[in-house]
Amino acid sequence: MPKINNIKTSQDGADQSARKAADHQADVLPDDVVVDSLGRRLVIGSRDIVTESRIIRMLGDAAMNSAYVAGYVNPAVMVLSIDGEKCPAPKNALEIEARIQLVGREGITAIMQKLLADAERLRQLAEEQQGEEQEVAEVKK
Repeated sequence: MPKINNIKTSQDGADQSARKAADHQADVLPDDVVVDSLGRRLVIGSRDIVTESRIIRMLGDAAMNSAYVAGYVNPAVMVLSIDGEKCPAPKNALEIEARIQLVGREGITAIMQKLLADAERLRQLAEEQQGEEQEVAEVKK
């Protein structure tokens, strides 16, 4: 796996991370950025379809474990960079595990919270649109 330097993990200093998290929270974050509880800025995004399929093949039998794939693998491989350090797509199963370790519980939690919030926002938009369509249909009657 390519070496990624200067990226904090959960073992690093909590005081510095708390200050950094407070600084990041004051920023207006782009839609593809989350800040985890360590204060790390994670840029997330989808990998291309070929990379996604390769990752599933790398997992072998573990790919059948949907909780593992959805809860650990997918959030970890969505990370494109941490605090400006690029995170290339994993090339084998050991690199997938290393990415999960690097992103850590803190990063995965932040990513999952964002994904859930995005899904809720889409659900609300769909409900609003459906309500508007029903209002238009009522007016046409």
